[in-house]
This record gives sequence, structure tokens and C-alpha cells, in this order.
Amino acid sequence: MMKPLASKSLDLYNLVLSEIKPHKNGNYELWSIHRLDIQDKHQLVLPLMSNVGVDGLSVRDDKGELHNGGTWGFTYENGFHIDFHPTWEILSTGKLVVSVLFAEDIPYSHQRIVETLGIFSRTVTNTVNRLEGVR
Repeated sequence: MMKPLASKSLDLYNLVLSEIKPHKNGNYELWSIHRLDIQDKHQLVLPLMSNVGVDGLSVRDDKGELHNGGTWGFTYENGFHIDFHPTWEILSTGKLVVSVLFAEDIPYSHQRIVETLGIFSRTVTNTVNRLEGVR
């Protein structure tokens, strides 16, 4: 006996089964969208975690050597400060970099939301384009 989808369109059935693969071990992005949609019905999926760092720091040490860089991103609660040796000259304080991340225990946990939503958007667009080609 054929599955209901296969009885309607064998091409569509084969496309979903062999190429789109909407499961965790197939198309993880498509599966993640589905999981987030289900989870959103039962709990808040909005990010509750942010990551902060500083980029573009520039200091000169007591030997005159220039050091450029930034800090690692970290979760912060009560602000932060960066300690430098008292004889070092701060040339640029850099800029604050804030990343909003998906919370724990959901697909893409601890990943940056903006970039992840871009991935999801491309995944859905590609999937819809492939489905539109099926007759």
C-alpha cells in the first residue's frame, strides 16, 4: 500500500524523502524550524541570553609596542571592566559588541539569532523553490 503523499504525487514524495529530508539527521535547519514552531506553542522561545564583548581595543605598552584586539564574548549581568597595566596607554576603547543568542534547550541554543534567522530564511526559500518545481 502506498503512503498518502506518494499516491498523490510520486515526484513530491521522492523529493521530500530523498532531497528535502525534513528530519534531524537530514535537513537540520528545516527540522529546527519545525521544533521551534512546536516549542513556541508551549514555552517562550525568545532569547533570554545576550553575549557582550569589546572589539577594536588599542593600547600601547610601556615598551612602546602597540596591541590591538578585543575581548571574548561573555554573558554579563552587572557590567564589566577590562584591567590594563597602569603604565599602558589606552589609544582606543573600542566598541561594545552585543550578540543576542537563542536560549538553552532549544535547537540552535547559544547561536546568534540574526545569523540563524538568515539561515532559516534561506532554507525555507530554497525548500519552497524546490517544491514549486514539482508537478
